[in-house]
Amino acid sequence: MGNKNVCYSGYLWCVCLCNTHLQKKNLNGILLFLGISSTLLYLLNHVFLVSDSKNIINALRFTSMFFIGASAFILKDKIILSYRIAILICILFIILAGKSSAFFVVYSSLIFYLVLYASYLPSGSIRLFNKLGDYSYGMYIYAFPVQQSIAAFSTNISFARMLVTSFLVTLAIAIISWHYIEKPALKMKGSYVFLDKIVGKFFKSNTNLN
Repeated sequence: MGNKNVCYSGYLWCVCLCNTHLQKKNLNGILLFLGISSTLLYLLNHVFLVSDSKNIINALRFTSMFFIGASAFILKDKIILSYRIAILICILFIILAGKSSAFFVVYSSLIFYLVLYASYLPSGSIRLFNKLGDYSYGMYIYAFPVQQSIAAFSTNISFARMLVTSFLVTLAIAIISWHYIEKPALKMKGSYVFLDKIVGKFFKSNTNLN
């Protein structure tokens, strides 16, 4: 928008992939394989400089991070979140901070653990905002189109103004989305499952008659 650069929304296409995953549980093995292989390709490309193309590097980084997250979800019952492990990872990051290649490999492989730890373990007053509503999904989905829209109408906007403006606009949309779209839709989840079973039995009975 406003220039010749093409920008694709990774947020939106990965939603389609997530929905496909939820509908087909046999994709777990494939997602685990993709998580490992994409991360290995990303790390090998960085260490051995197989390609210096920004498009390839960005594609490898995105697929690696996405499939690591998908793999973590699949293995959620096996991943143990511990402050000791989190501290050890932080110490490892500090030790390797001056060694670019080693730090890159360790950081890319283990940063997901710190993200999960910071997301799930903190408790107390820090979680009071959750009582207002779950706006995280809306922030995730709407951030990209909001940022692109702002960039289209304000081509010379500074990074700071983009950050503040896009955050406030996205938060407002996420709040509306949660209260008027997402929350009502979640309440209909049980009804949808019940209707799906009825429709499935109906078509099954018609197939048997034929």
